[in-house]
Amino acid sequence: MVALTLSALLVAGATQLFVDGQKAYRANEQTAELQEIARHALAVLELDLRMAGYWGLSHDSARIAGGAGPAEPLPATLLPAAGGIAACGPNWAIHLRQHIGASDNQYALACPAFNRRPQPQSDVLIVRRASESTDTPPATPRLRIVANQGQGQLVIARCSDVRNSACTRPPPLPMFPAARVHDLIVNAYYVSRDATGRTGLPSLRRKRLVGNASGAAIQDEEVILGVENLQVQLGVGDPSGAGPVYFANPNDVDLDDPLHPVVAVRLWLLIRAESLEPGFIDGKRREFPTGRVVVAPNDAFRRLLATTTVYLRNTRT
Repeated sequence: MVALTLSALLVAGATQLFVDGQKAYRANEQTAELQEIARHALAVLELDLRMAGYWGLSHDSARIAGGAGPAEPLPATLLPAAGGIAACGPNWAIHLRQHIGASDNQYALACPAFNRRPQPQSDVLIVRRASESTDTPPATPRLRIVANQGQGQLVIARCSDVRNSACTRPPPLPMFPAARVHDLIVNAYYVSRDATGRTGLPSLRRKRLVGNASGAAIQDEEVILGVENLQVQLGVGDPSGAGPVYFANPNDVDLDDPLHPVVAVRLWLLIRAESLEPGFIDGKRREFPTGRVVVAPNDAFRRLLATTTVYLRNTRT
């Protein structure tokens, strides 16, 4: 009898050790997965942000003809691409003076979010720049920047591939001495409540400027699933571009002051596990940005908060 009792206790203990080991293994596995998602998402954002405000050989967007703000008329040379340029807002794709844009705790783009389900209380981050590569003919008509060190122009570059029905005989590009040709890159990062093929699983997505038969279109694509919230603060510099002097939320009125350019971006990403973890309760109250308390979700999803500050390369005069 005693032997049976001892055996039962040993089996129960071994079973409990096995169960605890399995829980620890699953917890470590999910934590590692969250860290990998955070690394990938931050790497994509950082790479794009470090190029913000890069316009090829011309470092000043004011020297590039064809750009226009939301209240300005669309240049006549870009009228064929008007639909794509304004898909997410008036002159949204060619607002070159705003190399970094953001909206605070809301999806403020005119183009609908994926499944029309943006994540509430999440920011949008917009990056405008020129591509790194130069002079490669576009596969379809698209917006491109032709620039040298002194001047530039935004154009619709046609493609010359006769096998592509969207292509026409390309018009000559503006002739600037020693000019280079770059694609115009515009990305708007946001969080959707759904991932591709996975309703209810949040994901980091972006609206991306691409080429099409008219010259411009907006494409929605998934960056990585598992991102539940994106928060942004913009670092404002002094008139020379040095700084940042201070960080502000996207709705701060000082961000519209041309004498105080955005020279850095601070990011917070809340990453959520893909599946429930039985027995786990997320009771953490988090602050992101500092001072904005996010209530504890009290659910069975494990989460990770990742943050970084990116200093922009192309803001100093």
